[in-house]
Amino acid sequence: MTTPNLFEQMFQTVQSLHFGRTFWLDENDDFCSAPTYKDGTTAWDQWDYVSEWDMEGVIFDKLFAVHKELVTNAVTEYEQMRA
Repeated sequence: MTTPNLFEQMFQTVQSLHFGRTFWLDENDDFCSAPTYKDGTTAWDQWDYVSEWDMEGVIFDKLFAVHKELVTNAVTEYEQMRA
């Protein structure tokens, strides 16, 4: 069994098959990503900010769906902590 990476311990992540990347919101709620390998692990050392992408050819509906899932997860976690 492998130990979770520090990123995995700190942030809720979403993996996208469409983009082949793992996404998360960092401590400043910046939208971040890193490549996902075929075995489902993430290349954490290759992370980047989505805002720095060249957006040519990006299907925004799919990107916004990933962001929406991350925000929804964060709000749900916050609400559960308050209960």
